[in-house]
Amino acid sequence: RVTPARVDDECQALTIPPSPHLDTPAGHVRIGDFSLSYACEPAYYRRLLATCEDPLQFCRMYLRLRLLRLDGSSRLIHTQEQEAGDLLRPATSFQRLFADDKKRKRVREIVYEAVGSHLVIDPSKLGRLRLRLSVDMPRSVEFERSLAEESLQFHQSALPIESASDGVRALVGILTQVIAGDPSILTIDEPEAFLHPSLAFLLGRELSAEAHRAGKQVFASTHSPFFLM
Repeated sequence: RVTPARVDDECQALTIPPSPHLDTPAGHVRIGDFSLSYACEPAYYRRLLATCEDPLQFCRMYLRLRLLRLDGSSRLIHTQEQEAGDLLRPATSFQRLFADDKKRKRVREIVYEAVGSHLVIDPSKLGRLRLRLSVDMPRSVEFERSLAEESLQFHQSALPIESASDGVRALVGILTQVIAGDPSILTIDEPEAFLHPSLAFLLGRELSAEAHRAGKQVFASTHSPFFLM
């Protein structure tokens, strides 16, 4: 069992706003995210989290939403451009990074330590958010988010993440999802894939730090002593 306050926090975190594209019966809320959601009664969902009286439903309607699986292909997919969406209620990893200065700064610092380039989020393709690697640091938050001509030139001169190596893309894909995706449970298959031993070490260090900081659980299948160290 968990405390009522924890149940309320989890319900609030997983409740998404109504959408005309999703059928939500009266007296129900929609639990989930932009890619997967369920309509259910608030009282039932709170009881499910508080008691876990139905393990199969608990796994389907809660653990599935809090679990992030990262295999060799998905970590590369997570670097592809995403919808800009509603930045007042960010739902994707890029939206959260774009809206949250602290998380964006943390990911940027790690990526810079790893590859010597600054990770920036490019909003110049209206309605979409893209990742780029820049030699120069954005001069300010406002500059990075702006659509002014100087900002557009800055983003245009930066390297699209798709042009980076598989190792860099894999590292960025994992970091953006772990730090901005905010999962509670991570399963990672061979996190060292595509990575130089020094980057595998860095990734293991940062995953450990993030798990400790945010109370996350990490399950990794690895052959790399550098990652474990």
